[in-house]
This record gives sequence, structure tokens and C-alpha cells, in this order.
Amino acid sequence: MQYPPAKFFDETPDQKPDGLRAFHRELLNEFWHLRRTWNEYRQLFGISEKRIELLNGAAGSFFGIIQAALWDSSLLYISRLTDPPKVGMRRTISIQALPATRAR
Repeated sequence: MQYPPAKFFDETPDQKPDGLRAFHRELLNEFWHLRRTWNEYRQLFGISEKRIELLNGAAGSFFGIIQAALWDSSLLYISRLTDPPKVGMRRTISIQALPATRAR
């Protein structure tokens, strides 16, 4: 499956102002990266105890590192998606920033 699906970007330019269109694309990209990362985590570590035993038996340290990296990455994506509209002097691409972008 393509991430993000092309259908999310099929709108013609007159349907959204340029700023909102670019913001929307960036926000969806962040969401799809989170979804992909979380799906990988779930497929490896959230299916069954038997799979975890198999991974630990094959290369426990390696899969421990992968598990921590995928978990951390998922938390960072969630954090970025829920950031306030501005952090210091910098605007963010987050759900909370969407209303301010629509007003512009």
C-alpha cells in the first residue's frame, strides 16, 4: 500500500488555498509515517508471545533495539502531531495548528 494513499491529494488547486494545501499534505505525511511505524511495531511485537519468543531466540539484542527504536519513533510522531501551534518562534505541523492555518 502506498503511504499516503494518492487519493488524499487528488483535489484540484481551487479546492484549498495553497497554504492550507501544503499544511494538509505535511500533516498527512506525518500521520502516515506514524501509522507505518506503529504497524511495523505491532506486526513484530504485538501479535503473540510465540513471535516474541522466536525473535528473542533468533537475535534478542537486535530485536530489542528495533523494538525500542520503533516505540520511540511512534512516541515522537504522536508528540509532533499534538504539538502546540507554535514552539518558540517556530510554527509546527500539528493538529492544534490546523485551525490557525485555516484562518490564514
